[in-house]
Amino acid sequence: MRKIVQILVGIVVLLTAVAESAEPADCSLRDGLPFFVEKLRNGKPVTVVYFGGSITYDRRGWRVLVSDWLNRKHPNVKFRHVNAAVGGTGSDVGFFRLEKDVLAHSPDLVFVEFAVNDRNKAALYTQRCMEGIVRKIRSRLPNCDICFVYTATAQDLKNFAGGTWMRSVEAMEKVAEHYRLPSVFLAADALRLYKKGKLRLQTDSRLELRRGDGKRLGLNLMETNGAEFGIALPVRVDREGCMVFSRDGVHPLFDTGHQLYFNVLRRALSALPPQSSAPRSLPEPLDEDNLAAMKTVLPDPRNITGGIAEKLSERSVPGRIYQNEIWKLPAGSEMLLEFNGSMLLLNTLRGPDCGWVEFSVDGGKPVRVLNFTPISSGYTPSNIMLPAGTARRHQLRLRVLNESVNKKKILRPNLRSSMDKTPERFRETNFYLRFILVR
Repeated sequence: MRKIVQILVGIVVLLTAVAESAEPADCSLRDGLPFFVEKLRNGKPVTVVYFGGSITYDRRGWRVLVSDWLNRKHPNVKFRHVNAAVGGTGSDVGFFRLEKDVLAHSPDLVFVEFAVNDRNKAALYTQRCMEGIVRKIRSRLPNCDICFVYTATAQDLKNFAGGTWMRSVEAMEKVAEHYRLPSVFLAADALRLYKKGKLRLQTDSRLELRRGDGKRLGLNLMETNGAEFGIALPVRVDREGCMVFSRDGVHPLFDTGHQLYFNVLRRALSALPPQSSAPRSLPEPLDEDNLAAMKTVLPDPRNITGGIAEKLSERSVPGRIYQNEIWKLPAGSEMLLEFNGSMLLLNTLRGPDCGWVEFSVDGGKPVRVLNFTPISSGYTPSNIMLPAGTARRHQLRLRVLNESVNKKKILRPNLRSSMDKTPERFRETNFYLRFILVR
């Protein structure tokens, strides 16, 4: 009986150890940021690029907090901080944006934040996109340091507390380990507070005050000292004394969630040791099918029929998301593309005047894609991946369909008013194409 008890105790200890080891570390410094640290030490000018989605773009978020902290900590260094974040974009769109939004600034350090927007994508796809980003940066700027940062949604934090990790981060960590890049789990402090019962991940209607006409006045929260939560500012808590992390479950509140993100990254950057900035060389790829190995193909107007395709200049690109040229194909257009490879990745925009587009490879069964989404009151970048099978000569036929779309039904309820105000923006069913990657 005693032996059975000892075995059971051993199993419990083992399972506990496994559970504890599964919890992500605040940071993995790996080979650090040697060129960045050396420039700081020598007082040389530094360019930092913040590359990610809406959590990074936030005008009062961790990006701004880190920028201000670096400026204060190193007053003898002239910093240039570049906001290269676009809401709703993941690592695949990030790869397409890399040239214009990142490399054009010749950065010394790039923070890469795409974990949340990649959370529902296939892990291998994310891995190939992230490796493409790393290899393209390093091949052009060998001395540019790269740091992956991981944010999390409310649901992700609940999953973490239950021992389930994000597949996007697992994929990114494989890339970070292969290239010896530091990575920082920005949500580490938020997770600890949540597990202690001190953090409400998302607000709900019971925490909001509304006027008689239904207009929201704000959160019914109390201000208290933030020291209990590791924040050197007053913070807002609910009736139970829990700090509120986010309103929508994705975007952190400035005085709480973003402060927690900043605290973690500040600790990680402060822990960077002085290192030798020896010349770098790119290792063999982790996956030969990473995006950096793909060939770029630009649309050729000679291959577009059935409608007048329009090449938009950077000043007339919808939403000013891409500061470079993009092709607008009206309904009824067709485009033929002959290519030699096994996969295509089309970089597009989705917006209010978009609709159905149809693709077929080598005359096979057409694949239809709706380029209008519940958030298409504005324009967002997107990628369309089309497998082609064997790596050989293929022909792609693209058709922009002239079919009506019940856009009002698709739009989120809070965005439908924009269609009522400007219905002309939603009438057409165009297709926007920037360029194509071929594997």
